[in-house]
Amino acid sequence: MAQLFFLSGQTLVDGNGTPYAAAKASFFETGTTTPKNTYSNASLVSANANPVVADADGRFPDIYLIAGRYKVTLTTSADVAIDTLDPVDGTSQLITASSAPGTTYPFLRYYNTTDGRVYRRNAANSGWIDEGLVDELINAATVSEVLTGTSTAKAVTPDALAGLWQRGADIASASTISLPAGGGGVYNITGTTGITGISSAQGGRCIKVRFAGALTITHNGTSLILPGAANITTVAGDVAEFINEAAQDASGSNWRCFNYQRASGSSVNITDQIATQADQETATSVLLSVTPGRQQFHPSAAKAWGMSTLSAGVPASPPTVHYNITSVTDTGTGRAVFVIATDFSSADWNCVAMPEQNIPTVNQFCGIRQTTRAAGSIEIDCMEATSGIQDPFAYNMAAFGDQ
Repeated sequence: MAQLFFLSGQTLVDGNGTPYAAAKASFFETGTTTPKNTYSNASLVSANANPVVADADGRFPDIYLIAGRYKVTLTTSADVAIDTLDPVDGTSQLITASSAPGTTYPFLRYYNTTDGRVYRRNAANSGWIDEGLVDELINAATVSEVLTGTSTAKAVTPDALAGLWQRGADIASASTISLPAGGGGVYNITGTTGITGISSAQGGRCIKVRFAGALTITHNGTSLILPGAANITTVAGDVAEFINEAAQDASGSNWRCFNYQRASGSSVNITDQIATQADQETATSVLLSVTPGRQQFHPSAAKAWGMSTLSAGVPASPPTVHYNITSVTDTGTGRAVFVIATDFSSADWNCVAMPEQNIPTVNQFCGIRQTTRAAGSIEIDCMEATSGIQDPFAYNMAAFGDQ
């Protein structure tokens, strides 16, 4: 309701107590001569004449002021000045109605009984500002508005703010998983349906997920970017973090997985940490890890080796113990050809050969037959210092070079 002017229903008298019959009260904007309306009713529907004229007994009718400040001049019926009051504050009590008042003015407030909210007229008297529920101190943002993150007119409650980080409702796996409208920052993904995308969200939003079962997450270079640009098959207990890559103050469905950890604690993709064949052959990195399947590519590693014992002058084929050798062929007394499983890149590789003898007095040594050297095989001769070519107890060889 509007404020009732203090002279309403009162009689204006002079110093002798004589009423000012038909006295006049004129109302202006404070400090000016610009007329300002008053009203005859609290709902501010009927405007008073300006000036407001008292009756023959000097008694003024009801005068309701709108919010704001007035200058009030009091004069006799003959317009002789009695007094000037400036400023006079017109405050407004909260109007209760089921719809907006028909007559409005700047800063007018009313309580809407239909939706339970309080509204205030803006300074230009051109629209209503929603101040929120009548029993709240703020106009609270919803979880959805917090997740959108663009409103500058509402305050955030702890409950709405928690929509950014708290545990959200479980999400059923689907081709495109849908983030719950109720918000959340951490989710449990149930089911085994493969995932190819995540629903739209505001750029910069991060979510953490835990997988309850095995499913395939399919890499997409634009909308679902995964570590190593490779699909991931989840294991129950795996966890991952995703960030939305939409532009500032925009939404979209392009997501990037920036962290993925197996339930076992290992990284999902360690390709970038593993030495390649070229890294091994260059042999300069001190940061990469070497896997068993590539260690042999290092220049210092033997590319093939074997020990072939002889029985009745025939070497064991394949060798008794060996690596990367497929066979040993007897080409005569004291001669054997070793065939390598994975050839060298050329015939230019190094072979270290040594005979093994079980007779202490025999002094043997091995030689390489140059004319038979090839990328995938080599012939070894065994000789005794005085007797010439003879069979050893066993041939031993190791090969080094580029494969």
